[in-house]
Amino acid sequence: MPLPAHSLFNDLLHAHLVPAVLDCLPRSSTLQDITRYTEALRTFRLHGFGAAGTRAVLANIGIGTCPREFFFRAQSALKDTKEVGRVGGYLEYSLFQQSHSSAPPWHGSISCGSGADSTVNDKHVLSHLLPTPLHFEAELVDRSVCAEFKLCSRLLQEAQQAKILSVDELGACQIHGHVYLFTTSVPCASCTGVLSQLRALLPLVTISVDFSSTRVGMPSHANQRQE
Repeated sequence: MPLPAHSLFNDLLHAHLVPAVLDCLPRSSTLQDITRYTEALRTFRLHGFGAAGTRAVLANIGIGTCPREFFFRAQSALKDTKEVGRVGGYLEYSLFQQSHSSAPPWHGSISCGSGADSTVNDKHVLSHLLPTPLHFEAELVDRSVCAEFKLCSRLLQEAQQAKILSVDELGACQIHGHVYLFTTSVPCASCTGVLSQLRALLPLVTISVDFSSTRVGMPSHANQRQE
């Protein structure tokens, strides 16, 4: 019996695309890393990896899925940002320094939508986290206004302002805890690269990401379990 088309696609995805993407994902915001990723995406003619591909890439860099109860909090937080053509994003964090284990965790949440409002312009933060330019026609979109980039950059900015971490110590800091992130659409290739940078910047923090490929209903991994 022949394998279903989606099964064959997933096999090809894991055998060829995922290893190629993993090899060139930016681990930093250096020009060399970003350029290498940009050129790879242009070669593959990719703007994104789809729900299954994105999930596979994230899993391979140590980014898992969020707890089910987080999804419902995200849906509640984003109920006022469901504008046509706009991606909503919600992030929760609970972080602490291992050397200050007696201090309570620093925790909170951030919500935003894609677009030019409330973007981060902190040069120190932006020197550690950068979006990746995509090729035509996606190059017409400023990827710094994607919801995922805005959430991640605001997290670093607020953590710096709260003196939880110094951006000069990112990648070597002893920050522990978790970060949960949800968006109402599959992250584009640039935002997948941003999540890879965040993973490298906060190596001891548990980072979990979920997204909906339909902008309604359960996250992609939950939908897959129900099929």
